[in-house]
Amino acid sequence: RCDNPFTLLAQLRAMLRPGSGRLVLAVVVPFRPFVEDGKTHRPPRERLPLPPNGSWEGGVNQLWERVIKPSGFKVERLARVPYISEGDQRHGAYILDDAVFVLSVPPLEERLAALNPQP
Repeated sequence: RCDNPFTLLAQLRAMLRPGSGRLVLAVVVPFRPFVEDGKTHRPPRERLPLPPNGSWEGGVNQLWERVIKPSGFKVERLARVPYISEGDQRHGAYILDDAVFVLSVPPLEERLAALNPQP
Protein backbone atom coordinates (compact mmCIF):
# COMPACT_ATOMS: atom_id res chain seq x y z
CA ARG A 1 0.00 0.00 0.00
CA CYS A 2 3.02 2.20 -0.61
CA ASP A 3 2.76 4.92 -3.23
CA ASN A 4 6.53 5.29 -3.73
CA PRO A 5 8.21 1.96 -2.92
CA PHE A 6 11.58 2.68 -4.61
CA THR A 7 11.82 6.01 -2.79
CA LEU A 8 10.92 4.38 0.53
CA LEU A 9 13.54 1.65 0.07
CA ALA A 10 16.20 4.28 -0.71
CA GLN A 11 15.25 6.24 2.40
CA LEU A 12 15.32 3.12 4.58
CA ARG A 13 18.67 2.05 3.13
CA ALA A 14 20.14 5.47 3.93
CA MET A 15 19.05 5.06 7.57
CA LEU A 16 20.81 1.70 8.07
CA ARG A 17 24.34 1.45 9.40
CA PRO A 18 26.36 -0.58 6.85
CA GLY A 19 27.33 -3.98 8.22
CA SER A 20 25.21 -3.92 11.38
CA GLY A 21 21.84 -2.28 10.59
CA ARG A 22 18.89 -4.52 9.66
CA LEU A 23 15.59 -3.95 7.85
CA VAL A 24 12.71 -6.42 8.09
CA LEU A 25 10.66 -6.21 4.90
CA ALA A 26 7.44 -8.19 4.35
CA VAL A 27 5.89 -8.44 0.87
CA VAL A 28 2.89 -10.47 -0.26
CA VAL A 29 3.89 -12.65 -3.23
CA PRO A 30 2.65 -12.67 -5.96
CA PHE A 31 2.78 -8.88 -5.79
CA ARG A 32 -0.42 -7.01 -6.69
CA PRO A 33 0.04 -3.45 -5.40
CA PHE A 34 -2.57 -0.77 -4.86
CA VAL A 35 -2.87 2.39 -2.79
CA GLU A 36 -5.96 3.13 -0.74
CA ASP A 37 -7.02 6.66 -1.65
CA GLY A 38 -10.11 7.42 0.39
CA LYS A 39 -12.66 4.82 -0.62
CA THR A 40 -10.96 3.99 -3.91
CA HIS A 41 -7.94 1.87 -4.82
CA ARG A 42 -5.43 3.02 -7.40
CA PRO A 43 -2.02 1.91 -8.67
CA PRO A 44 1.05 3.30 -6.89
CA ARG A 45 2.91 6.21 -8.47
CA GLU A 46 6.12 4.16 -8.61
CA ARG A 47 5.52 0.77 -10.23
CA LEU A 48 7.75 -2.14 -9.28
CA PRO A 49 8.67 -4.30 -12.31
CA LEU A 50 7.07 -7.46 -10.89
CA PRO A 51 4.49 -9.80 -12.43
CA PRO A 52 1.09 -10.07 -10.69
CA ASN A 53 0.96 -13.85 -11.14
CA GLY A 54 3.24 -16.85 -10.81
CA SER A 55 4.79 -18.99 -8.12
CA TRP A 56 5.96 -17.70 -4.76
CA GLU A 57 9.50 -18.82 -5.53
CA GLY A 58 9.54 -17.07 -8.92
CA GLY A 59 8.04 -13.91 -7.45
CA VAL A 60 10.61 -13.80 -4.63
CA ASN A 61 13.45 -14.30 -7.11
CA GLN A 62 12.19 -11.46 -9.30
CA LEU A 63 11.66 -9.24 -6.23
CA TRP A 64 15.31 -9.85 -5.30
CA GLU A 65 16.72 -9.37 -8.82
CA ARG A 66 14.57 -6.40 -9.89
CA VAL A 67 13.99 -4.47 -6.66
CA ILE A 68 15.94 -5.43 -3.54
CA LYS A 69 19.40 -6.09 -5.02
CA PRO A 70 19.36 -2.97 -7.26
CA SER A 71 18.34 -0.96 -4.18
CA GLY A 72 21.67 -1.90 -2.57
CA PHE A 73 20.59 -4.46 0.00
CA LYS A 74 21.97 -7.85 0.99
CA VAL A 75 19.63 -10.65 2.11
CA GLU A 76 20.53 -12.01 5.54
CA ARG A 77 17.44 -14.22 5.98
CA LEU A 78 14.25 -15.07 4.09
CA ALA A 79 11.09 -16.74 5.38
CA ARG A 80 7.77 -17.75 3.86
CA VAL A 81 4.93 -17.00 6.26
CA PRO A 82 1.14 -16.79 6.00
CA TYR A 83 -0.44 -13.38 5.57
CA ILE A 84 -4.07 -13.20 6.66
CA SER A 85 -5.89 -10.49 4.75
CA GLU A 86 -9.20 -8.88 5.61
CA GLY A 87 -12.06 -10.65 3.87
CA ASP A 88 -15.06 -9.43 1.95
CA GLN A 89 -18.73 -10.41 1.50
CA ARG A 90 -17.74 -13.83 0.11
CA HIS A 91 -14.89 -14.77 2.48
CA GLY A 92 -14.17 -13.87 6.08
CA ALA A 93 -10.44 -13.75 5.35
CA TYR A 94 -7.92 -14.54 2.65
CA ILE A 95 -4.73 -16.43 3.42
CA LEU A 96 -1.84 -15.32 1.20
CA ASP A 97 1.91 -15.99 1.15
CA ASP A 98 4.28 -13.39 2.56
CA ALA A 99 8.01 -13.17 1.88
CA VAL A 100 9.74 -11.76 4.95
CA PHE A 101 13.27 -10.55 4.25
CA VAL A 102 15.88 -9.53 6.79
CA LEU A 103 18.06 -7.12 4.83
CA SER A 104 21.32 -5.31 5.49
CA VAL A 105 23.53 -2.82 3.71
CA PRO A 106 26.93 -4.40 3.07
CA PRO A 107 30.02 -2.58 4.35
CA LEU A 108 31.74 -0.37 1.78
CA GLU A 109 34.60 -2.84 1.23
CA GLU A 110 32.11 -5.60 0.35
CA ARG A 111 30.21 -3.33 -2.05
CA LEU A 112 33.45 -2.31 -3.79
CA ALA A 113 34.61 -5.93 -4.04
CA ALA A 114 31.31 -6.88 -5.69
CA LEU A 115 31.88 -4.18 -8.32
CA ASN A 116 35.43 -5.38 -9.07
CA PRO A 117 35.54 -9.17 -8.67
CA GLN A 118 39.05 -10.64 -8.58
CA PRO A 119 39.82 -13.73 -10.72
